[in-house]
Amino acid sequence: MCGLIDVEMLVQRETRETLNMSVLGSKLSPITIVLISVLLSGQLFVGVTGQCGSVCSPPLIFGDGTPSFSPDEECYDGGSNVNVTCSGYLFGVTEIGECVEATPSGYWVTYPLPTCEESSCPLPTAPQNGLVSPVNHNSLYDEIIFSCDDGLFLDGPGMAVCIGTGQWSPTTVPTCSANCPSPDIANSDFATNQSETDHGDFIIVTVTCDDGFTSGTGDNVSEPLTCGNGSWDVDVYCYSNCPLISAPDDGYANSLVEPFYHGRIVAFNCSLGFTLVGNSSSTCDDGNWLNAVPECKANCPLISAPDDGYANSLIEPFYHGRIIAFNCSLGFTLVGNSSSTCDDGNWLNAVPECKANCPLISAPDDGYANSLIEPFYHGRIIAFNCSLGFTLVGDSSSTCDDGNWLNAVPECIGLESSPFF
Repeated sequence: MCGLIDVEMLVQRETRETLNMSVLGSKLSPITIVLISVLLSGQLFVGVTGQCGSVCSPPLIFGDGTPSFSPDEECYDGGSNVNVTCSGYLFGVTEIGECVEATPSGYWVTYPLPTCEESSCPLPTAPQNGLVSPVNHNSLYDEIIFSCDDGLFLDGPGMAVCIGTGQWSPTTVPTCSANCPSPDIANSDFATNQSETDHGDFIIVTVTCDDGFTSGTGDNVSEPLTCGNGSWDVDVYCYSNCPLISAPDDGYANSLVEPFYHGRIVAFNCSLGFTLVGNSSSTCDDGNWLNAVPECKANCPLISAPDDGYANSLIEPFYHGRIIAFNCSLGFTLVGNSSSTCDDGNWLNAVPECKANCPLISAPDDGYANSLIEPFYHGRIIAFNCSLGFTLVGDSSSTCDDGNWLNAVPECIGLESSPFF
């Protein structure tokens, strides 16, 4: 219990009025309201004179409604605190200040006094492209109705109630959205989870493709379409299946089980000893295969390098289209094709030969040759001539043939000693 305080020593101004009324929620009637303005920490001390004497009677609550106290006592000892709630009126829970024992009456130290005031909600907001009615009703327990303009549907709660917290319940303002058109998908039919022809938000439609047609999932039934603000969330098409596709000769495909639905990929491979020529797969695109079936071409047998020469690579396999390049060793000349290509099991060109170059050949005395610059490769022809006043006896040229000159160097004889003059 708090020590008694002599209120008369603190009073600057005292107003007493006896009211023949009940304090809201109080058990005391009649009562005397004592408003005492005291210079103590700048606070207003309010007391209620009643049957509790020097301790506190239940707090005085102004306004309307039905307050309730916690704890709920006939009288409150000094130092007590009490919470007051006005259901439907006071916003939240308010704690009354401490009870002070005093003579002639205890009082509560609080400022300002808690007041039970009737709650109201903000003026209701109409959804865009919609209405709310009635317009100016926002008192406690008022109900409002939401609606949309013609051609639109309501997405969200259709009504709300003003509750004691000063909020509308539910708090969400609905939206007005456009209906979705009926799905217009060729080669299909559709079913909806609603009976109405208008397709509003969250109405779900399932599309079923006709025989011979499938959706992109490979099934004839599409994934569900959900309407949202006038449009369906998924684009659905019913694609034509593709005809049977075959595996390549001397090869195979990963799967040839029908149906070959839109988007299905068939992969091709060749048997051992064959090489795939063309695309390794084909995709069904709305009834057509994007790539033709490839071919399987046979690999070629081992090919050798020419004698006295070499090839760029002789490592198997020699697959279709592979090119082998040939070269000759130093001092030899390649005769034939410098490369050969594998074509479906056959080499297009035979292995060339490497022919030996010829040794240096001289011009005839008193004559000359057209060119004596090495190398003298296989097949090279050297032409001979005689100087003025000399005649050529022998062959006028010689050809290098695999390291040998076919003809000897001729002679140049003076005209005066020639047997022909």
